[in-house]
Amino acid sequence: MHEPSPPSPPDHGATEADHPQPEPATGAVESGAPGAEIGEAALGQSAAGRDANAALRALAHTARSFILYDAANERIRGFLEDTRARFEHYLATHGEMNLEVRPWDIVLGGEVVYSDKDRERSLAFRLYRDGVRRLVIRPELEWDEIIALIGILSVRYKGVRTQEDDVVTLLWRADFKHIEIGAVEGLVASEDDDSDMQVPEGSLAGPRNAMQAMVFGAPYRFDYPWPSFTERAAIEHRQVPPSLLTSITEEDGTEAVPRECLQLAKELLAGLSDPLDPLTLDDVAPVLREICAFLVGDNYLDALLEVVHTVKRTAPPDEKARKELLASCIDEDVVRRFILELGPDEPAAPPALVELMSTAPGDHLGTLLDLFAGSLHHRGSPLIRQLLETQMHGQTARVVERLHALGGPASIELFRLLTRADPAGAVEAAVGFIGGTDEELQLEGLRFLETVPYGARIGRALVGALGAGSSAVRVRSLAILARQRESRAFDPLVERVKRGSTGELTVAEARAAGEALASFDPTRARPLFKEWIRPSGLLGRLAPGQTILRWAAVSGLAHLPGRDSEELLEWLSRHTSDDLSRQAEATLARLRHPQEGRPHA
Repeated sequence: MHEPSPPSPPDHGATEADHPQPEPATGAVESGAPGAEIGEAALGQSAAGRDANAALRALAHTARSFILYDAANERIRGFLEDTRARFEHYLATHGEMNLEVRPWDIVLGGEVVYSDKDRERSLAFRLYRDGVRRLVIRPELEWDEIIALIGILSVRYKGVRTQEDDVVTLLWRADFKHIEIGAVEGLVASEDDDSDMQVPEGSLAGPRNAMQAMVFGAPYRFDYPWPSFTERAAIEHRQVPPSLLTSITEEDGTEAVPRECLQLAKELLAGLSDPLDPLTLDDVAPVLREICAFLVGDNYLDALLEVVHTVKRTAPPDEKARKELLASCIDEDVVRRFILELGPDEPAAPPALVELMSTAPGDHLGTLLDLFAGSLHHRGSPLIRQLLETQMHGQTARVVERLHALGGPASIELFRLLTRADPAGAVEAAVGFIGGTDEELQLEGLRFLETVPYGARIGRALVGALGAGSSAVRVRSLAILARQRESRAFDPLVERVKRGSTGELTVAEARAAGEALASFDPTRARPLFKEWIRPSGLLGRLAPGQTILRWAAVSGLAHLPGRDSEELLEWLSRHTSDDLSRQAEATLARLRHPQEGRPHA
């Protein structure tokens, strides 16, 4: 291909109004104002327009990616291959790509094929600002030229007012063989020339010179030229208001950094739904991870929570994508770090930390249980205890498993936390304790069951506890059953007393059993006690365990006033050993003179 002719020199004093503007494709909105939005479907109604749109978007995305990734990154190679494939497809299918560059759009044959109103991202804005007005790409375009073009554009994406040359200069230096540009000096008039200015018909006033004409014709939000200040003023000291000093200090202080992090997160998430040049999850997630790592490292808990809320509000509707973005912000390690940073002496958990735990994925209960079990300081920490209570609900099985692993006082403390956090779960745990072999947990479970509403499930557990290996557990269970007047426990208790009277049943337990039987069913208890005190036949009187049965009967008769009870106690006081005889006499005295038996009498 022959060498392209050099670009035309700048047409000083000209405005956009001096040249006919091609119309955008049918269905596109007017592109003059940056606030207008052009849907992706409107960019390229023809096949050539659609292919050009795809190629330019790939070019812009690849150039911007050089800011985020190292040039040797595998993703960069993928972006480059995509850009190359799209340009080769267009040039092979449609031939030369002759583009007109506008402030916010790029036009191909009267059809808008690229539009982006974000000045920080827009390829059109970068080219137009530096003076590029026309870009022609020949079918013979080579791979090295694509690489060089992307490199030039990526330089201009990295900074707006850095010291590098503008795009026009860099393109001319590159001396492309198959890329041609047309350029002007940018949005600056070299001289004031009133001769070519025309006042629009019907307007009250028009531009007075070429500079004003360019400013009037520039799109909204465009970078206007610097004004020339002709006023003269004496230099003098001026007192800066404290409010202004505070504002300036805040801009340069660390307090502004969390706000900037939040703003960056919002812009990244908005880029995921950009219809013209969307970002991908692989673009956004690593940057979000860096943002949140900074906020965690500097203990900006409230700012981190704001970022998390922003992700939940604005993330794509796809559940998998939302979880991936949320996981890039917070996890259980982040929560653990904040807990350790606060320290065990913290009197209460900050509301932001509690909310963060409810949002962050991960096993927070496991983290807190590890801290609780691993250190006496954390075990007594109000912070750890409060956070544990927020995580225990519905996790009874896991808490009980850790209880048994801990043992001793620590297991009791953990169970008491469970009783406050999840009373229903604590009932399940207590019922399980009663059927176990750990006496401390059994007694703690019984103490808790005394405080909750009684039911059949608890009653069955207490009856089962009558066969527990610990006498203290059996006595405590009997006391609870007696207060509840659990008649269904009558027969199991009678069997238990008879079986245990020959050995394992203690006097204290026998007395508790007698009181319970009298409470369960007085009608059935009275003849039973008579049989135990005065058994029929010689063999009955000589049967082993008779003394234990009589102790139970004496304690039960104390709650069954009447002539029959008095006669039995009187007979027993004359026909038994010293201790039992004295107990029978004391019980008989209380039955005959109940007022004297009261402590206050």
